[in-house]
Amino acid sequence: SDLQQGGTPERLLDKLFEAQVIKTPMSDALCFGDDPQWGPRWTYADVNDLAEVVSRILRELGAVGADTVIGVSMAHKPELIWTVIGILKVGAAWMPIQPGSPATRFESVVRQSRCNVIITDDTSWTEVALVKLPRCTVICAPLKSMPCVQSHATTPANRLEGSLAYVLSTSGSTGEPKLVGVEHGAVCRFMENWIREFFVNESPEGRPRRVLLSCNASFDISVKLIFATLCSGGVLVVPDGNLGDSETLVKTIERQRVDYLFPV
Repeated sequence: SDLQQGGTPERLLDKLFEAQVIKTPMSDALCFGDDPQWGPRWTYADVNDLAEVVSRILRELGAVGADTVIGVSMAHKPELIWTVIGILKVGAAWMPIQPGSPATRFESVVRQSRCNVIITDDTSWTEVALVKLPRCTVICAPLKSMPCVQSHATTPANRLEGSLAYVLSTSGSTGEPKLVGVEHGAVCRFMENWIREFFVNESPEGRPRRVLLSCNASFDISVKLIFATLCSGGVLVVPDGNLGDSETLVKTIERQRVDYLFPV
């Protein structure tokens, strides 16, 4: 990949992913569950197409532009991956909100970030609906099933590596949670080091590296796992079930022939 070779088309996460899609469109990018043969899987082209659907819907809502923040409260499933990429494609930053968060915390991070769009899913829809979110549009995945009208809005052309990629919130154990914004360039530089250190070339069996998404989206390391894998031609394996269930994780690691696991 461009990152492996030390060159980057742009220090923007979505552009690096799109460059990899052009190189390996029909290669597996994403697998779900512990069945490597019959379990759900998506190629790089599949993930990109689904991310484009998300981006078109966001453009229709006007949620476009550098440093615009879009909240994501979704279960640990494949839909989360192309939702995040779709958000980046419109020049916005994404902010994970852990499903099951107390309403006060949910309201606090939304208010501080000035987020006006939240993407959720069937498992989180009910609890999100109970949170007071004035001036917020809440849309429910799977977005691939939602009608989409052609939009004339375009992704801003003036994005720089200093633009926000994502926003995380602190635990708030000493009071109100605080927000921390992370820029595209910072993530890309971290990824370059990771890829050189861990993801160089293929596995010993001659296949792309397989990486387990072993933590939820609220952890900073999850972003590194997602994009270091998908910007270097690897396969991201998403476990089906509770991340705290060690038996499920071990089964997934063995059956999916996972090469890398980064515990948190």
